Amino acid sequence: MELYLMFAIIFALLVFLYQKEQQYNEERKDLLDRIMARDYAEYKEQTTEPVKYEPVTVTEEDEYWREIEERKL
Repeated sequence: MELYLMFAIIFALLVFLYQKEQQYNEERKDLLDRIMARDYAEYKEQTTEPVKYEPVTVTEEDEYWREIEERKL
């Protein structure tokens, strides 16, 4: 039992170290992009904003306003 626990802890540490290394790589890349850009505008062109998703649920009020917008077209 102790052997399994030891392997589980080692595996968890390896996963944690891998995730940290990936995060550091992303941060290094972002820093390098920021250093190499001429100005802030060029830096913002190189980076992409995270995708923002709308909630999937639709209420009756949302459905009502959607129908109103469709009738305007």
